[in-house]
Amino acid sequence: MRRIAIQFGLVVTLLTFAQPARANQTISIVGLHTRHLSGVVTDMMGKPIPGEIIEDCDSTFTHVYSSTKSDEQGRFSFAYARLGSMHYLRMDQFELNREAVFDAMHLTVQIRLFTQSRLHIRLRLAD
Repeated sequence: MRRIAIQFGLVVTLLTFAQPARANQTISIVGLHTRHLSGVVTDMMGKPIPGEIIEDCDSTFTHVYSSTKSDEQGRFSFAYARLGSMHYLRMDQFELNREAVFDAMHLTVQIRLFTQSRLHIRLRLAD
């Protein structure tokens, strides 16, 4: 019986470590302003992150209206943003083959005329 319990514990431990890595926490940033709903996604060192999925959601970050993926230089763009509109961007989709896993982010962004033209989003490595 003890041997079965040890084997079961080993299997549970292996399955725990075999699970795909996930973000440890969600970083929320409120009050961002930009002229265009576009920008670049980088890591904390400034290296572009290609293939990051950016989702434009409702104010609760649960319903996705549209999404886009960053290109090889980490650039992304949503074409439909109107002046004065609020957008809730979510980045928490992580691919299994990525070398690094980043914390999820929720950004609240308003489109304004006299402000920076694009966003620069720096993702933080998950602990």
